[in-house]
Amino acid sequence: MDKQLDQTKLFLQPLAPESNGVEPLFSQVTRDFGRFAHIPRFMMRSAMKKGILHAVLLTDGMEEFGYAIYQYVPDYEGIHIIYLAINPSYRSHGLGGLLLERLNASFPAGLLLEVEDPEHAKNDEDALISHRRIAFYERNGLHLKNGVKLSNFGHPLLLMTSQELPELNEQQFRTFYQTLCNRVYRLPLLSLAVKVTYE
Repeated sequence: MDKQLDQTKLFLQPLAPESNGVEPLFSQVTRDFGRFAHIPRFMMRSAMKKGILHAVLLTDGMEEFGYAIYQYVPDYEGIHIIYLAINPSYRSHGLGGLLLERLNASFPAGLLLEVEDPEHAKNDEDALISHRRIAFYERNGLHLKNGVKLSNFGHPLLLMTSQELPELNEQQFRTFYQTLCNRVYRLPLLSLAVKVTYE
């Protein structure tokens, strides 16, 4: 990475659904998230064409440094970040924080996203990675929603937000989260695959 990179020149560039960059982005998501890249491409492609999912690239106009894929959250006015990553060659240089900063500036009503639950990690290495990811988001202004446990197609997850969500009881929050996911998946039995519990 160029040590003289001027981060003030980096901006978020929307990626149009018909852009030639969409398929390479989906391939990058698969590389970055592996088994957590669980949304089939045809679903993401369809959701983008319908204006449900949106993608932005962190770029200086010439080179792409990272990306985020998100949806607007009804009744919250913020966004639900589904995928966010910095390209491997540019990691550990503060660009992840910069990407979140740019998203926060664009959507001051708030960000929400899921992270892997370290309590359900398969091994110590995965648990360490999960703890580091949570710490990264906390350094950048997000916090865990205490007591909320999520399961998305068998993946145990925790919810993090940059702003407080409206006060909801367990059933109301379950409906909120399942509705949020169903905007992308459009599956009739989604309630069986996406679960919410309060502890």
